[in-house]
Amino acid sequence: MRYRPSETTSGVSWINNFPSEDRRAAELLINSLRILSDATFRAKLTGRLSDLVEQLQHPIAIYPIRELPKEDDGGKVQIRKMAASSPEPPDARFLPLDHPHAALPGSEAHVGNIIRDVIGSRNRANEEVISSPQSIPDLRRIKVRNVVLVDDYSGTGRRVVSYLDAWAQNPTIRSWFSYKLIKFHLVLHAVSRSSLRALERNPWVEQVLFSEHAADFSTARWSKDEAAEIEDLCVKHSLSKGLALGYKKSEGLWVMQHTVPNNLPMILWQDRHKSISDWFPFFGDRKMSSTLQEQLGDYRLETRAEEIAESLRQPRISRALSDQPDATTRLLLLVLAASARGVRDVRRLSLLLGTPLVSAQAAQQACGRLGLLDAAGRLTLAGRNELAAARRRASVAVERRGRDLIGRDDPYYPWQLRGVSDI
Repeated sequence: MRYRPSETTSGVSWINNFPSEDRRAAELLINSLRILSDATFRAKLTGRLSDLVEQLQHPIAIYPIRELPKEDDGGKVQIRKMAASSPEPPDARFLPLDHPHAALPGSEAHVGNIIRDVIGSRNRANEEVISSPQSIPDLRRIKVRNVVLVDDYSGTGRRVVSYLDAWAQNPTIRSWFSYKLIKFHLVLHAVSRSSLRALERNPWVEQVLFSEHAADFSTARWSKDEAAEIEDLCVKHSLSKGLALGYKKSEGLWVMQHTVPNNLPMILWQDRHKSISDWFPFFGDRKMSSTLQEQLGDYRLETRAEEIAESLRQPRISRALSDQPDATTRLLLLVLAASARGVRDVRRLSLLLGTPLVSAQAAQQACGRLGLLDAAGRLTLAGRNELAAARRRASVAVERRGRDLIGRDDPYYPWQLRGVSDI
């Protein structure tokens, strides 16, 4: 049985923490979470990383993005202090390469295991084609041309940028980068829109590859009033005002079974409340219980196709979708409606549909194969005709509703889309 978070025992207990006037907002909040199972995470990240490895010029070095020492009061990171106090040459000890897979905690361990598997599956003939060298002399000897940095999720981009900055502090790395001898690629499973913008603007980043947009307040389909109620709920009941909307006010809604990020609103993971003595946490100790993992694996709030069409200001398409029983046809009609409104980039389409990138891309490609979209994602004449036919059908249905359509099961199947079941 599939549950919404609000339907689980933990969800009911958490919602009942709040007074009755706040429970509607609390239910909206937890039901808007996106929860990724470990199995899906491993499969998707492995596939994304493997595809990139096949495309890049070898040799390639791959590393998990890790938390490194913080800056001290003088603004100089401890990496430089460690290098200065070490009897080894400055390039010999470089913290980002210092045992990159040893004793990794939490999500870093999951990423490290995936990297080891990808490296191991491709190095039967030559162990240095794809590897994780642990010193700059090793990078120099192997002549690495591409460095791939891997993480599960980026909500603010700060950890990724901090890790990149640690690389950039080394004079050898800076020299190789300035002469275009080395490039840095990022592979993430999920990334927020704000983090993606920051990472793509970073001059050290060649490209950012990811599988899905991370859910946050900006992607939730709340009305303005609902959003205001939820924000007020988070601020009013949070133990810390600075974390009320998550770390750096990032307003995250994305969770993995193996880790609960601190950019979620604090009320979702705090273990106590300032005035409620018997507070029940939803993600106690920032962990998912085994029961929740079983009940909410790969949970995503279902979005009605009609709501998406309404957000595109396509009311007649919305009515046509409400009468369309075939899920694939509804999806393809939405892709056509999105194209008509200028949403042609697969990333924007993924965000609109609330689907992973690969699903949005597959739907767009299916419309292309049917001759409804051109190579640039624009509507063809056939595509415009299909949208027009759907709108006409909706108008006729509205006019005749309550008369001769009563008792009839007469759904609309666009003539160009009758073969979609074979896609």
